[in-house]
Amino acid sequence: MNVNTKNLVVIYEHANYQGENQSLSEGKYNLADINIGNDKLSSIRIPYGIKVTLFEHINFRGRRKTFTTNTKYVGDDFNDLTSSLTIEKQKICTGHGNIGNCATTAEERELESPFSRLFDRSDLTYNAHAISLLAGALGPMQESPTNNSFKPSIQAGFTFLGQFIDHDMTEFRVLDEEGKFVDKNPTIGVRQRVAPEENPTSTNGRSSRLDLDSVYGLFGETNPELFDDNGFFILGDARRSNGKGERDIQRNTDFGDGRRIADPRNDENKIIVQLHTLFMRLHNKIHANNGGDIKSPGFTESKKTVQQIYRQIVFCDYLPRIVTTKVINNVKQAIKEGKSFYQQMNREVNRALESEKPLVAMPVEFAHAVFRLGHSQLLDFYRLNTNNVFPLFATSLTGQQTDLRGNEQITEETQIDWSFFFGERAQLGRPLDTKLPPSVFRLPPPAITEPPISLAERNILRGIDFGLPGGQEVAVSLRQLYGQIELVPPQFLGIPKDISEIEPSLEVNTPLWYYILKEAEVLNLQNSQLGEVGGYIVAETILGSLAESGFEFNISCPNSLEKSANINNPKEIFSLVNLLSFLGEIN
Repeated sequence: MNVNTKNLVVIYEHANYQGENQSLSEGKYNLADINIGNDKLSSIRIPYGIKVTLFEHINFRGRRKTFTTNTKYVGDDFNDLTSSLTIEKQKICTGHGNIGNCATTAEERELESPFSRLFDRSDLTYNAHAISLLAGALGPMQESPTNNSFKPSIQAGFTFLGQFIDHDMTEFRVLDEEGKFVDKNPTIGVRQRVAPEENPTSTNGRSSRLDLDSVYGLFGETNPELFDDNGFFILGDARRSNGKGERDIQRNTDFGDGRRIADPRNDENKIIVQLHTLFMRLHNKIHANNGGDIKSPGFTESKKTVQQIYRQIVFCDYLPRIVTTKVINNVKQAIKEGKSFYQQMNREVNRALESEKPLVAMPVEFAHAVFRLGHSQLLDFYRLNTNNVFPLFATSLTGQQTDLRGNEQITEETQIDWSFFFGERAQLGRPLDTKLPPSVFRLPPPAITEPPISLAERNILRGIDFGLPGGQEVAVSLRQLYGQIELVPPQFLGIPKDISEIEPSLEVNTPLWYYILKEAEVLNLQNSQLGEVGGYIVAETILGSLAESGFEFNISCPNSLEKSANINNPKEIFSLVNLLSFLGEIN
C-alpha cells in the first residue's frame, strides 16, 4: 500500500499556485525561513492531513488564519500579509468529522470513510480500442442465445440484495482540489487518488460499517425527516395487493428531490426500491413494540435490532452464496489474528492521518471492481409477479413501454411477488462469468450521462481510473497471507486473439473486474461462488466491515435459510426468506 510520507506544503507568491514557491515540511517558520519573502504568500498546496496556520507578524503573532486543504487564494483578508507560519499534522475530530472540523452534517463528513487500497497501486494502461472491442456491444462479453454456461446460479433476488449492500457500503464522491465534496457525477477517464495518497480526488460517502445508513440516514446518523413524530418511517399511502404493508416510498414530497428516501440510488430500479421498503417496514413492525420518537431509547433499540438482522442476513444468507466456505473461514481467522489486508489497510490509513477515533476505509478493489460482480448476474427480463414480466430497459426491440428503471411510482402491475425472487420458487439470475445481458451494453439515459454506454466497458475503465492492479498481481499478493492461489491460464481468459494482439497485456495484467468473473467461471465451475481472488476481496471487505461494526462471527446460522413458515420473532431472522415471512410476504 502506498503511504504518502512526503507531506510537504508548498507556498506560492501568487494566486493559483503561480510565481516563486517554497516546499516546507512540518515545523515553525519565521520570517527568515520564508524564502519567497515577507508579505508575499497568496496560495498554498497542502497534503492530506496537514494544517497550515498563517500569522500576520513575525514570531507567530498578530492575526492568524488556518488552512487544511489546497487553497488557490488565501483571501483578501490575508493576501500578501504572512510574516510567519506553522505546519502541523491535524487531529481528526473525535466522533464523526471531517479533517480539521467537528462536522455536524453528512455533507461535512466526506473524509470520514475514505477510499483506500488493499494492495499497491498499479497505474496500468491499456489500448482503448482493445478495451472497447473486449467490453463493448456485440463483443465477447455480450451474452448471446448460443452461450451455454454450466456454472450454477443463485436466486435472482440476491443480485439486488448485493446492489443494496453495495449502496449501504460505498458511494463514489468527488473531491475538488480544496478537498471538499463536489456534487457531481465522477468522470470516466480521470485518474483518481485515495487516502492516504497526497491530495485525494475521491472519497467514500458511506460509513462502511453495514449500518443501513442508506436507509436511516447517511453516516449512521438518523435523518429525522424520514420519520414521523412516533419514530416510524414515513412510507407511501398505497398498500400492497396482499394487504401486508405499504408498497412504495413516499413520492411527490418536499424531501430531497421529491422522494423520501435516504439514498436515491436505492430508487434507480423498481426492484431495489421495493427491497429498500422491506427494511423500512421491518423497522416499523419492530418499533410498534418499542415505541418512542427518534430520540427515545425505544427507537434506538428498534434501529439496533434492524441493523443486527441486516448484518445476520449479509453474514448467513448473502456472503456464503457468493464466497466459498474455505475462503470465508480463512478470512475470519486472519481477522481474528489481526493480519487481514483489510485491517492492515485501516491501520495504515489511521496511522497516516493520526485519527483520534478510528476511521473505516473502503477498499477501491472492492468498490470499483470486484463487487460489481452483480452485473454478471443480471437478466434482461424479470418476472415481478404472476401476471407481469418487464425488461431492465425498454427499447424498440422489447416491445414494451414500461421497464424496471426507477424514480417512478410502484403500481399494482410493478409490485413484486417476492416468491419470484427468494425461496424455492424463485427465478434464477445469471451465473458469475464474463457474460452480461445485451441490454447493459447500450445503457439508456438517465442510467448514464456520458460515454461509454457499455456497462462492462465502464467497469473496466473505472478500475483503470483508480489504479487497480491486475487480477494476476492481486493473486500473487494474496499468497503472502493465504498460501497458494491458482492463476487463470492465459489461454482460458477468453480474450480473442485479435484483441490480445492489439493489447498483449490483457493476458498478463488482466483488468481486475474481468479477471474475477473469468476466475469464477473457469476455476470454480461446479459452484455458484466466486473464485479465490474475487472471494478473498469480497470476504475481507464484508467480514472486515462486520467486525468494525462489532458483529460477532460466532453466531449460529440456521441450517435451513429457506424456512418461511411461522417466523414471528425478529430474533429468528437470518435470511431474506425469514424476513419476508416475518413481514407476511411469504407463507
